[in-house]
Amino acid sequence: MDPLLIAILCFLLAGALAAADLLVPSGGSLALASLLAATVSIFFAFRSSYIAGVSMLVLLLVAIPVFLVVAIRIWPYTPIGRRVILKAPVSQPVQSNSPNAQLQELIGQVGVVQSPLMPYGFVRINRRNYNATCESGSIDAGQNVQVIAVQQRNLVVAITNLSPTTTLPADPSQLAAEVKNESLLDRPANELGLDSLD
Repeated sequence: MDPLLIAILCFLLAGALAAADLLVPSGGSLALASLLAATVSIFFAFRSSYIAGVSMLVLLLVAIPVFLVVAIRIWPYTPIGRRVILKAPVSQPVQSNSPNAQLQELIGQVGVVQSPLMPYGFVRINRRNYNATCESGSIDAGQNVQVIAVQQRNLVVAITNLSPTTTLPADPSQLAAEVKNESLLDRPANELGLDSLD
């Protein structure tokens, strides 16, 4: 058999193996076989003649970068490429019933610090405790604070001179449920008719 014909067949085999490597998860074995077939094609081209060998070498040196560019563009759309390459996250609008959306509604409201904010603690707004962090420094318990932002499910608060206002629910059964769930220990002594210990 003519060495030039063997060189051409090996060149075509190398291209076919490289293309198959894009479609089949071979762990690089098809790419290695493609490289081996390309080397054999150069060897037989040189056995045919010096000009045929140099021509085959130049042809491979041009074909490899062209193949790589085409492969990079095509591979993400192959079945394997779609499984391997991560898709960019799709931004979704914030749901109005999400916890952060509910916390956003508290911006501007005034509450009372329940536990010292150093920098994290609890703030009571409208008969409910929320996780909070102070804008800067620390804030002692009992201080009035105003919500200025929401950060990762925490209210960001700052000291204010305003006093908190409790908004009562319109539904009387809901008010009764809130009073029932509220502990007497959370209420001030003067509200319960007790003398202060001070």
